[in-house]
Amino acid sequence: MAGPQDDDTGPRRARPYANDDEPETDTFGMAEAWDEDEALEEGDAALDGLRAVARLAKLLPGINWFGAAGRPLTAAELTEAENYCAALGFFDTSIGGIATWRQAADAVADPDWSGELWQAEDQAHQALLELAEQFLPVHDLHVALNHVSLRAGELALARAIEAVARVGLEDEELVKAAGQAAAQAAYQAALVLAVQAVGEAITGLDDGESHAFAAKFRLYEQGRWPLGLAGNTFSVF
Repeated sequence: MAGPQDDDTGPRRARPYANDDEPETDTFGMAEAWDEDEALEEGDAALDGLRAVARLAKLLPGINWFGAAGRPLTAAELTEAENYCAALGFFDTSIGGIATWRQAADAVADPDWSGELWQAEDQAHQALLELAEQFLPVHDLHVALNHVSLRAGELALARAIEAVARVGLEDEELVKAAGQAAAQAAYQAALVLAVQAVGEAITGLDDGESHAFAAKFRLYEQGRWPLGLAGNTFSVF
């Protein structure tokens, strides 16, 4: 499978990487990354999809990566976490908040994470990727997706290093996990946007905004880190 992957235990990770000189912008919503008013002429659906991914890359510096980590979860954040789990088939899941970076480090090291959630993510990822590759130039698609992933990974890694240092922690594995998880989520969100931009009539994606990966990435937009499922509890930092 193309795209950042890891094994089925522990919080999902991806590889961070170098970036280019993209201008900084305000934090965005999933809808803002695709603007129908800027769509190319009819028949250029593939270019629409690639441009939606490129726009997402430019918006990434405006995200307050991990800026809300440790604060009590808001009602909106609880709803996003519940929607993410439900969209992957995990209903009646409890949402648990993580209060500190030290607790997050313990959670990352917890061997009891459910691999079933990651398997459901992988299936959703594969379905989207196969759909995208039917309608978009495969090489250009992967270049664009990997650029978004690496850009997000670098930005999030830098923020995680700063945040961990502020609380007096030295945990290389923790900050790596944070950056890699953000890179993975950005890749997934970009994939949703690419398919959504091609158009519902062509791809059959009925509502990209309600996709599990869209809900997951909105948690990152809100400064959170969705960690994973252990037992019946999905933890969010």
